[in-house]
Amino acid sequence: MLAAPAIAAVALLAACSGGDADTDAADATADDTATSATDTAEATTEATGAADAAGAEVSANGVTVKVSPAEDIADGSEITVTLSGLNPAYGGYYLGICGDRPEGSPAPACTGDRTVPGTQAWLSNRGGTQPVPENGEASVTLTAMAAGEGVDCHTDSCTLKVFGDHSEGFEDIVDVPVTFAQ
Repeated sequence: MLAAPAIAAVALLAACSGGDADTDAADATADDTATSATDTAEATTEATGAADAAGAEVSANGVTVKVSPAEDIADGSEITVTLSGLNPAYGGYYLGICGDRPEGSPAPACTGDRTVPGTQAWLSNRGGTQPVPENGEASVTLTAMAAGEGVDCHTDSCTLKVFGDHSEGFEDIVDVPVTFAQ
């Protein structure tokens, strides 16, 4: 009974790794939305970001995310992502370790492999890998992968990125900088 939603979620998480866009109009809208949301998130992150040896916490667009650990992450190790301020009525949130958004792609390039459960997450009350509770708080454990299609966090700047799912135009919500051990 849970197999169908899980298979659908794996297919939908493919957006985290970029790929072909549905239409040019959708690309333009998503790019415009992403640029605006990224600018807002970066400004908010600068004002409300905090880091310590155990992890990093950033708030933007009403959502607070804590990642632990956030620095010198060992490839293949687990990280804990704690979120608050999520809107249960929002279409859904994707979480992943991501680099920049490739030109022409509505979604960022993220590490891991969309076919490997645990390297990315989809929080949604509409069939996600994990629901968004009414209190807007969630905790997710991800397997941190340093590389994926189009991104290598050993050479690229990466973040734990929370962004809108496919129904929300992949809009940026909040980014927490992360680094991997060399």
